[in-house]
Amino acid sequence: MNNREIHRMDVSIIIVNYNTPEMVIDCINSIQTQTKEISYEIIVVDNGSRDDSLVIFKDKLSDIATVINVGENLGFGKANNLGAKYARGDYLFLLNSDTLLVNDAISLLLQFLTDHSEVGVVGGNLYTTDMTASPSFCMRFDDVAAVKKRFGLEVCSEPDNQKSKNCRNRR
Repeated sequence: MNNREIHRMDVSIIIVNYNTPEMVIDCINSIQTQTKEISYEIIVVDNGSRDDSLVIFKDKLSDIATVINVGENLGFGKANNLGAKYARGDYLFLLNSDTLLVNDAISLLLQFLTDHSEVGVVGGNLYTTDMTASPSFCMRFDDVAAVKKRFGLEVCSEPDNQKSKNCRNRR
């Protein structure tokens, strides 16, 4: 058995940093405060920050998180994939550096996955600073034709399509 197999845990939390060390510290503090029922590790992937992120992390995170210094900006996806290579958890939890947990979300999501083996991916609810529900994803196109081309779908926001059966069903 290798070292990774011996020290398994429930969840590996991966946070990608690019010049946001204070946000990462606040995010990790919220993880430590809110996450109660599971074993976890925190992996911070520094995506070529040009500020003093690595110095701050060495000072404040040396006993809390594994910090990976990429040395260049790989982009969000590749940085998460790199973090996953270091992960020892049974599950991966990708967390943006500007996120603050307000409850034991990681344990709740893990429990849902455990109870529903047919599910492969889950995401939590997002809220603004005033606790208003916030969408987790938004794509904006200034050109309706771009939407049609990109997704090959009927666009329900066009006036001629408002009465279409497909548009009514998607609302």
